[in-house]
Amino acid sequence: MSIGWPTPVLCGALGARGLSRSMCAQADDWRSAKSIYEFHAKDIDGNDVSLEKYRGFVCILTNVASK
Repeated sequence: MSIGWPTPVLCGALGARGLSRSMCAQADDWRSAKSIYEFHAKDIDGNDVSLEKYRGFVCILTNVASK
C-alpha cells in the first residue's frame, strides 16, 4: 500500500567513523560537501537514489551496520 511518500532510504551516518569511500564516491571530497543533498544512497530495493529526492521531507539518517 502506497501513501505517496518516497521509498525509504537506508543510509549510514555520514560522520560515522570508518566511513567507506565508496559510499561517498559521488562526491569528489565528502568533506567539502555543502549539504546532504549532494549524496546518494541505496533504497530498500538496492537502487541508487539521490538524496535530493527527499528535499523538503523530514529525514532520519540511521547507521544500520552490524558486525
